[in-house]
Amino acid sequence: GDAPLWLSRLIASLMVLLYGLLIYFQFVTHTHLFEGDDDEDSPGVLGLWGGVFWMIFITIFIWIISDLVVAVLEPAATAMGVPLLFLSGIIVPIVGNAVEH
Repeated sequence: GDAPLWLSRLIASLMVLLYGLLIYFQFVTHTHLFEGDDDEDSPGVLGLWGGVFWMIFITIFIWIISDLVVAVLEPAATAMGVPLLFLSGIIVPIVGNAVEH
């Protein structure tokens, strides 16, 4: 895209920092908020190998879908005359969030 490299690195650094702060919040300062009444004695529905299989399957599926989105997004941004950073950083998350609700 046309975005400067420093902006991309700044955004990536902020995301890593926020992720680190989230992990610190969950595992150090506010562990009591995330403790539940989970029944640890009951086995999981899938088991270990079922969970591993579905994790790999879903990861590959999301990888393929993401490649398709990127392949379509770049020509669309060029055709509409919209900066790729705006389209991928603002519009796609808003539309993705709308789909969830």
